[in-house]
Amino acid sequence: MFGNSAIKSGKRSKGKPHGANAPGVTSFADLGRAEMEAALAKLHLQLESDRRKQSKRNLVGLWPVIIGVALAFLAPALSEVLSIFQPWGMGIVFPFVVLSGRPELHLGGSIFGDIPHVMLYAQFPIEGLLARSLFMRHYSSMGVAGRLICVHAMAGVLLILVSGALG
Repeated sequence: MFGNSAIKSGKRSKGKPHGANAPGVTSFADLGRAEMEAALAKLHLQLESDRRKQSKRNLVGLWPVIIGVALAFLAPALSEVLSIFQPWGMGIVFPFVVLSGRPELHLGGSIFGDIPHVMLYAQFPIEGLLARSLFMRHYSSMGVAGRLICVHAMAGVLLILVSGALG
């Protein structure tokens, strides 16, 4: 009310700058824009922090695969140690290697001749991927271990069936 009469008359009150001509004074639109930019900057920082936390969680979630890859490097040495305990040593730890080498499955052809060697290196990383997928579904450590033991047990039963040990 008072400000409007001063504007209409063209007079300025002393001590108070008025309008867009005054330096350092912003309008409500400029103030709103500044608040919006500050809120967007804060939101951007929060989103960036959340992305970093999520990437750390994903990296930490890869530990079963990393252990599987590390065990894959040790697999040939472990295979040599287990060869002492024939015939069941390899079948307990590396059932898929023994299964892929069985003549009953007819995988010894030209292309498939190296499948037991591939399985020797691939078994532990594959089990690491399986463990990671189970952990992502919120299974407990005991639940994951139980399921991996069941996979090994099923492969062992298949190995017994294929070898004809029951007959």
